[in-house]
Amino acid sequence: MSSGSSIESSYINSVVGEGTFFKGDIKIDGLIRIDGDFKGTIESSGQVLIGKSGRAECNIKAETVIVGGAIKGNIIASKRIGILSTGFILGNLTAPRLDIEENVIFHGKAYITAATKGNQSISSIPQHEANKQIDISSYNPSLRRS
Repeated sequence: MSSGSSIESSYINSVVGEGTFFKGDIKIDGLIRIDGDFKGTIESSGQVLIGKSGRAECNIKAETVIVGGAIKGNIIASKRIGILSTGFILGNLTAPRLDIEENVIFHGKAYITAATKGNQSISSIPQHEANKQIDISSYNPSLRRS
């Protein structure tokens, strides 16, 4: 199978499942999905998916990041950041492409770049001061919608 095939690029290497709490740093080649609670950092050469029930207090650096749950931290994507209608983000975003659906809660700054440099550091994006005081542990997207 070639490295550019759609089947291989959609293969999920790792999952933090719903009801699971994981704390640490993850470096992965491929796709990771977070449906539980995660605290730490994520670096991926592929995609990071934060599911609707996922809550992450972390910085993320990846090719593509899709957010359907809650994130407190900065995201750097070399290709794209997508935020679904159930998304809740407290932090800064950096990517050449940003797709945001209606009803998203986003508090931070968005930096749209021509191309994200591979050596750009997450720490080079300033953390929004107000984000440090907000707790996402009680975020539940199903209670937010009427």
